[in-house]
Amino acid sequence: MSIERRYFQPFGFVLTLLRGRVNGPCVFRHLGEKAVETRGMQLTAELIDCRDLTDVSGLESRDIHAAAQYERDETNQNMGKLAILVPNDLIFGLARIYQSVSEPCRRDIEIFRTIEESLAWLELSNLHGEIEALKLAAATERQTEFQPAEG
Repeated sequence: MSIERRYFQPFGFVLTLLRGRVNGPCVFRHLGEKAVETRGMQLTAELIDCRDLTDVSGLESRDIHAAAQYERDETNQNMGKLAILVPNDLIFGLARIYQSVSEPCRRDIEIFRTIEESLAWLELSNLHGEIEALKLAAATERQTEFQPAEG
């Protein structure tokens, strides 16, 4: 289970990579860490990349509601545009729940099926290559971590 953040401060952009299994406690740990890390930053855009998310069985709609409430109450900042990149209909549905619950405080949320569309909407298409390289490096890192020792 993993949620990883990468900050592109010159662009006021945060990339959040979700992979593997994600559950409610994992999401709340991420939100708390992100709140601390972004204090004082001027963020205007975020991309949540769910393409490597494989298991959301531990994530319930009440977790999504609580996450939206937490962001509303605890971050107290203009969160800017949020693009959520989803790989399938199930994740799309969860993203829609978050989008609808977050509307009172974060109106600029869109859900996308392709990285190109999401980055175009965020006006950050120039970061496409760098984001794909980060994603590939993270995947390669994970594969190396889990390779059994030979011998």
